[in-house]
Amino acid sequence: MTIKIYRPDHVLLKRHIECFYILEKTAEEKPTVYFTFPSIYTIVTISQQTQTAINGNKLMTKHCPSTPVETNLVCNFNAPVLICYEGKINEITTYFKPLGINAFIQEDLRYYSHGTFPDFNPYTDYKDAMSSILSIDDHCERIKALEAYWLSKLGVFENALAS
Repeated sequence: MTIKIYRPDHVLLKRHIECFYILEKTAEEKPTVYFTFPSIYTIVTISQQTQTAINGNKLMTKHCPSTPVETNLVCNFNAPVLICYEGKINEITTYFKPLGINAFIQEDLRYYSHGTFPDFNPYTDYKDAMSSILSIDDHCERIKALEAYWLSKLGVFENALAS
């Protein structure tokens, strides 16, 4: 499994986004298992051809060719969660600073955060755009496209903590 972390280039995004990371795993690699812990960040994860199942404190993501794009919002958990990746994984994640996601969504965060790791689909073009972004092979170009998308959704939310 490979993880590459990128900081936002655009000054407006730096106010609201801590980082992006690209996670890739080949089908030949053994399953990857690790714990994730609650944090102050709001996380949006987008993966291509995966299906995620949640069972208590365990989250299992498997390759699933019949699912074009899966996207989850991670913000409402209070105990460690065991994460397991099985099969081929192509994922990109955005770590929003505290309150940062609010600059990019039209509704209150509670509207999107029902349940544990809920599906996240804030705009009608979101999943199609994310599918296109995930299909970009060059990581730097993929991050540029992701930044351009988030910039296109930037609103007027003023985060007092980002000053």
